[in-house]
Amino acid sequence: MTGIRLIQLVAGEGAPADGAAPSYAAMLTPGGLKQIGTYAFGIGPDKAQLWTDKTATTPSTLVADAHAAGVRVHPWTYRAENAFLPPRFQRGTDKAAHGDIAGEITAGLAQGIDGFFTDYPLIGAPFKVAGKAIDWTTTSQDEADRNYGRKMRKQEAKEGRERRKAAEQCRKHPDDQDACRYSGYRAGY
Repeated sequence: MTGIRLIQLVAGEGAPADGAAPSYAAMLTPGGLKQIGTYAFGIGPDKAQLWTDKTATTPSTLVADAHAAGVRVHPWTYRAENAFLPPRFQRGTDKAAHGDIAGEITAGLAQGIDGFFTDYPLIGAPFKVAGKAIDWTTTSQDEADRNYGRKMRKQEAKEGRERRKAAEQCRKHPDDQDACRYSGYRAGY
């Protein structure tokens, strides 16, 4: 597996364009998820795949199945507009108006998702995915953004130190595969 954390995108219908699997459904079987785990850090399913119904009230087994195979789950794409939200998270009838994206993300986190894709990082950033908690303690969105930025800079600095250390070990012992393998810094894991 590469040191880069790859996410295998999957959808509710169809198959990969490269023909690597006969269908996305085949990729999401226990065997398919185990195969994905050999080359990817996780899967990126359409967020609708977290639910067995279009109202997003009954969870599917996808998160539990993926975790059982050792694969993390990062659904896509959380958007604020009503047009992209399940009915229970929509607010009003205007499809362009913003609904309850935070509620939808919270529902996904309650299922155990490990991360997520969003078009609204200022809404998604306060969620502490690894801790499955929301940072409501800050007094403003600006403060939450600054705090998250500081946290990310610290994580990036730590990863940089680890990468430099791993590169130095590889230079010292180029024939030692273990010394040259960098598994990557994993915040919260």
